[in-house]
Amino acid sequence: MAVRITKSAVNIREKLAELERPIGVNGAALMATNTPQDAFSLIGAGRKNLIINGKFQISQRGTYTSSTNTTLNTYYLDRWFWNGDVSGTSLQHKLDQTVNGYIVNTLYYTTNSASYSSSFGQQIEDKKWKHLLGKQITVSAWVKTNNPKVGIRLYTGVQNYGPRHSGSGNWEYLTWTFTVPTGATYLYPLIDSYNGAWNEFANSYIEITMVQLEEGKVATPFEHRSFGEELALCQRYFWKTDTNNVYSQVANGMYTTSNVVKCVVQNPVPMRSTPTVSVSSGQNNSFFAQQGDTTLTSSGATFSSRWTAGSGVLKSWLDFNNVPGGTQGYAVAIYRANGNGALDFSAEL
Repeated sequence: MAVRITKSAVNIREKLAELERPIGVNGAALMATNTPQDAFSLIGAGRKNLIINGKFQISQRGTYTSSTNTTLNTYYLDRWFWNGDVSGTSLQHKLDQTVNGYIVNTLYYTTNSASYSSSFGQQIEDKKWKHLLGKQITVSAWVKTNNPKVGIRLYTGVQNYGPRHSGSGNWEYLTWTFTVPTGATYLYPLIDSYNGAWNEFANSYIEITMVQLEEGKVATPFEHRSFGEELALCQRYFWKTDTNNVYSQVANGMYTTSNVVKCVVQNPVPMRSTPTVSVSSGQNNSFFAQQGDTTLTSSGATFSSRWTAGSGVLKSWLDFNNVPGGTQGYAVAIYRANGNGALDFSAEL
């Protein structure tokens, strides 16, 4: 028995016309790639965000989950620098907020008067952006505010003003494609109400999250890095000793004949530059050194009078001074933190 199969007619002209549809230079290049790795490289996938801590996972300097008054020219959440006024302004680190379907942390800052300004930004290290001179970059952020003057500002040595929020009090996605001037000396994105003059009013607030700066003319989805990777990126610029342990071993070293314990502290990651070392302010601290079974005590000492520091990017060298009673040889330096005191190592820009 014969079986007959029928098939609808095919319009050859239409099929040929489909082959002529424009796919563009980039589309052709993407189609010509041989591996997924080639395709990722072509479209700029992978590590792309030049902003560190863009969704505010890391806060090594302290806990700011309740409203905190701001101080001029101060780092708060890692890598984020306060550029606003010192009075009448505050910030808050809000945890586990839902924005655009993601659970993220946000940075919330406010002013209680038109006389005060509120501004956060992040200066990007020149080693990370100098290759972008003359090229296009795109800044993007989720922003919530009641101030229609709030938007993206980019300082490159001169002020550049980007898109503004509507002031609706709702989350809005702001994006801005910008060509980096060939003579740029900074790449410093900020989110505030500055546009040649401050535009604030009483009870004005700004809330931001998922801030991204990337090469190219398209705002791609935010890069969600792991907590561990984000922490390591932050510690290139700042880290501090453990604040959860009253007695923290700081370093191994040698006791010299001049009543000094010379110590070496291993930085958790290579730092941007030689860090400055200081004691977290407002704490009541003591320093000790242990040599064998003997505790060499310098109770109630302060960092400035007892320690000097000379440091490198891989290790920090600390001198524990005026420690009586030891003999020349191996020793261990101990730092006693009352409350949440700590030693701070800073290589910020």
